[in-house]
Amino acid sequence: MTTLAWKSAAAAFALLLVGGGLAETASAQSSRSAGANARDRGETRSTSERPRGRAADPAATLAVQRTRGQAESPAIAQAAGLNCQIADALWLGSAGAGETAQNLYEVACTGGLGYVLVNRPAQPPQVVDCLSAKTVADREEAAGTSRPTRCQLPQNAAPWTGLQPVVQQLNRTCTINNGRAIGNLTGGIRAEIACAEGGSLVVDAPTTGQVQPAALTCLEATSSEVTCEYTSRDQIVAGLRPLLTGPAAGCQISDIRFRGRPVARPANETVEIACGATGGFLLETTPQRQVVNLWSCSSAEARGLGCQLTAQAAADTQEVELYTESARAIGLNCPVAGYRRVGSEGPESGREVTELLCQGRDESVMAYIPIPGRPNQRGEYIDCFRAEARAGTNANLRCTLSQPTALRARLTRDLAAAGFPCQVSATRGVGRLNNDDYLEFACDAATRGGFAVLPVGATGIARTLRCVEGRQQGIACQLPGNAAGDRPRS
Repeated sequence: MTTLAWKSAAAAFALLLVGGGLAETASAQSSRSAGANARDRGETRSTSERPRGRAADPAATLAVQRTRGQAESPAIAQAAGLNCQIADALWLGSAGAGETAQNLYEVACTGGLGYVLVNRPAQPPQVVDCLSAKTVADREEAAGTSRPTRCQLPQNAAPWTGLQPVVQQLNRTCTINNGRAIGNLTGGIRAEIACAEGGSLVVDAPTTGQVQPAALTCLEATSSEVTCEYTSRDQIVAGLRPLLTGPAAGCQISDIRFRGRPVARPANETVEIACGATGGFLLETTPQRQVVNLWSCSSAEARGLGCQLTAQAAADTQEVELYTESARAIGLNCPVAGYRRVGSEGPESGREVTELLCQGRDESVMAYIPIPGRPNQRGEYIDCFRAEARAGTNANLRCTLSQPTALRARLTRDLAAAGFPCQVSATRGVGRLNNDDYLEFACDAATRGGFAVLPVGATGIARTLRCVEGRQQGIACQLPGNAAGDRPRS
């Protein structure tokens, strides 16, 4: 959106009143012309016979205004560079004399804003749109100052309707039912428009220049110098609260800031939400207000989208609490002592993958946490052996928070329970085969290792395979000490 040159509509409209107002209105000209015509006909009246204070005939006045306005305004609008197909026009009157003389006109434009034109000798015409004029008049009226002036043509009575084509051009859903000018751009106007569907938009529209049409939601406007009046900040906050679910449900919103639109989903909005001293979140939603992503600030930091409203210390404290709650939600009782964000499970729409270390435990787990707002996702957690089996060549999916000696000791116990005595010295993830996870293990020098078959969705070892048995299923041992062949179990 174009940067706003903060020349207010009030300052612009002041151009209409140079020299203390209109010295001769259309009504006065009509009366003067009627008197001249009477003198030309030789008619005279005594002072006592002449009506006192009788106004000119309104219909005659309007005819004078329209005739002169329609005759003179097209050339003035063209000289001003105004993009307007004139549907109606009025001459409003004149002021000053000589070099300070000015004539004022109002024009209604087909499919656009209406305008007041100020024409002076040897100077470019000045232009004020009717929405700015109305905004100034409303302000003056509220303040009790004199002479609020508004556009008079019926087509300009609700001047905000002139912005409807801009809204349609931008493919925004908004039937405009009110509007106010915020300020002037060079060759354009910035306005807030209220929508019958609810909410409001801030729009930029061209008048005499090359201003590119643009629109912001009032949420987007929180990152700019513009403040909406038809949609308050409290209303924006109230609209965000129902979207904070799961670990974010307890957030007491203290501040908000629009952060942008994802390149891959330009219709979506991302907003940062601060939760006082307890951290914050980044929320991405569709135009229909469906949650696409809801990240804590620490998670956002790991994705290169760090928060700006939340201090890092608060974010770290919040993160531990959130992961403890997230673990509980997927059936894991884990007061979190440490965590490592792995990333997203495949595409952006996948679950969040995080390694969690629970207080009082030597072994961590890999947690697959659903994204809030996606009811079809199911959370789960797996031990480090299954994590390694699924990791393949992705080293980031292997546990790093566990003590390696503790992991090898636990696998040694599990193999013994499965009937394969082995002092485990190394492991290698193989992947998934026939809906089971396969892990290669190596033993000390006295025993050749093999494969542990880990059932998905369960704990423990389903069965073991010697290396020669693995080759029969198309998988080969690769760890040192296993690849040379098969050796009898000791």
